[in-house]
Amino acid sequence: MKNSYIVFLSIILSLSMPCMGQEAPKDKKSESPIKTEEKELISQNRQGVESFEGKDGKVDYASAKDWFEKAANQDYAYAQYNLGILYLYGLGVEKDVNKAKSLFEKAKDKCVFAKVEIDVINLKNEITKLDPEKDKAKIEIISLKALGLEGINRGEYKIALNAYTKLLSLLDKESPEYNATMKRKIKLEALMDDFKDTKYPNGKKVSVEIISPKLSTDNSELEKNK
Repeated sequence: MKNSYIVFLSIILSLSMPCMGQEAPKDKKSESPIKTEEKELISQNRQGVESFEGKDGKVDYASAKDWFEKAANQDYAYAQYNLGILYLYGLGVEKDVNKAKSLFEKAKDKCVFAKVEIDVINLKNEITKLDPEKDKAKIEIISLKALGLEGINRGEYKIALNAYTKLLSLLDKESPEYNATMKRKIKLEALMDDFKDTKYPNGKKVSVEIISPKLSTDNSELEKNK
């Protein structure tokens, strides 16, 4: 993995991804008009995404933070999630996992990716409470769970698949956790199969480098793959 990679941004437990990418086609008959206030929030969030991704070749985390903050302060869930990503990885701001988690908590009801980030943070917190020598086996299992969730959340499906495959080899085959993990692995393989004949064999094209945090818009191109 590159030393200079931009740290990024489920199956979440079920491979539903409702808050990333571009909007899936809607039935125009059932589509309700977007209020002016919401249009402004959508615009602010998208400006932040463009600054983060480097529109015209210029990445500007400070500008991204300002745009996300404007919409997040008006309770716009997708901007709250995106702002949380900046704090989670210290991009344009001082790294603050607690602040990131607080923002994810606010966004989780509308942005499923926020729920996953909370789960990953909680798993990593579990690891810090364990003894590196005495609890090696438990730490490995928890680490693989976190890696699987992170891989799916970032569109790095091969990383997630490898994590779940390794995890299955460590779990008791008669345990409920083994069965749940197997179901996730099967769903993940099916998702990957959908992409195998495309130019994005690992999943949807991402706009930044490996395991970089994908940001959220109000729409979801991945709705098509639910």
